[in-house]
Amino acid sequence: MRLIAFGDSITHGEGLQDKWNFLENKGIFDGRPSKFAWPQLIANKLKIKCRNLSIGGSSNKEIWYKIMNTKFLKDDIVVILWSFHDRHCIIKPKYIKTFFKDGKQKTILVDNISQLALWRVDIDAEPHHKGTPFSESKIWFKHIHDYFDMTIEFWKHCNYIQYALQDNVRLIKHYGFEYDAFRDCPEWNKVDVTFLPFNEPINGYTEKYPLAHDNAHPGPLAHEEIANKILKEIK
Repeated sequence: MRLIAFGDSITHGEGLQDKWNFLENKGIFDGRPSKFAWPQLIANKLKIKCRNLSIGGSSNKEIWYKIMNTKFLKDDIVVILWSFHDRHCIIKPKYIKTFFKDGKQKTILVDNISQLALWRVDIDAEPHHKGTPFSESKIWFKHIHDYFDMTIEFWKHCNYIQYALQDNVRLIKHYGFEYDAFRDCPEWNKVDVTFLPFNEPINGYTEKYPLAHDNAHPGPLAHEEIANKILKEIK
């Protein structure tokens, strides 16, 4: 049995002690999730293997894409913490990345995904997009983004994943951020989503407990409570 987790930077555990460079006072972004994040805490309590496949900054579309490109086993427990509605992405053909490991040259195919988000309105942070004359994020927010439309997209992604995996894994649990727009649930929705109040001004985890070292993400006590809540529902 394995716990397979998907989500954004909160699920990844950004800002926690093993994802923070204390000498330079900045985050560590090496692609490896924190062992103090809620997925690993749950797996530790269940004494099973954890695969935390979260991606910092990811949108619900990118989370959906990651899930659809993951191979599962019949006894897997899949837990998804869906992201914000003000994020999107453009999925482009994979590109070839060449690097050296143990003195040998290796070549792999890498996902080519442009994240569209508020922090990328002014500059596009993707290395292979530097020098792009127009910001994809700025264009998207100015001309395309609509919060209600993204709410419908959210429910579509949830239902798609539920139908795709429900006969292929042991259990699927959906979680989301507690925003009013999430309650604009379409009639065709068949998925039960449990909301976790991360960024609410009252009783949210980021208000209830000290933040992580980056002063932006939930700290270890919040991750512990999230893990206990999800664990209780899984059991």
